[in-house]
Amino acid sequence: TEIYTLSLHDALPISALVAGRPVVLVGHAVGGMIAVRYAQRYPDGIAALVLSAPVLGPWPVLDLLSGDDIPADEFGRDELAAIEECLATIDFDHPLGDELPALWVHGDADRRVPVADTRAGLDRVRGLGFAELIVPGAGPEVLDSADVRAAAVRFATHAATR
Repeated sequence: TEIYTLSLHDALPISALVAGRPVVLVGHAVGGMIAVRYAQRYPDGIAALVLSAPVLGPWPVLDLLSGDDIPADEFGRDELAAIEECLATIDFDHPLGDELPALWVHGDADRRVPVADTRAGLDRVRGLGFAELIVPGAGPEVLDSADVRAAAVRFATHAATR
């Protein structure tokens, strides 16, 4: 997963320069994990984070690594091991800091990425600029809601213009 962080780092300065605007990283599930890791490594490169049901903390899918077989609809063993390594790296690296605004959106009915597990991971990295929006009854498709998307856009716009 560090390779994704480095690739993102290579691409972001170019896109920010061309657009002339601050960069707000938006990541969903494993993409949220990569966005947090990027923010730890390159805190000056982004204006804010929006994390949608990010894989952080004790993700239950990683329990598959202890078995012999991994279902075909899951990540492969190598991918799961890389995710596990990235989560450990995030846990033992520094928090995001108080200057970086971050919004966490999550559906409380998301069984794939449970809210409680994500909260445990976020508790290790969150700073003072952290906000959360837990949506009752929503599952992993939490950003499909126009109201949730509008709240995320308002947050990102405010963070990028501060």
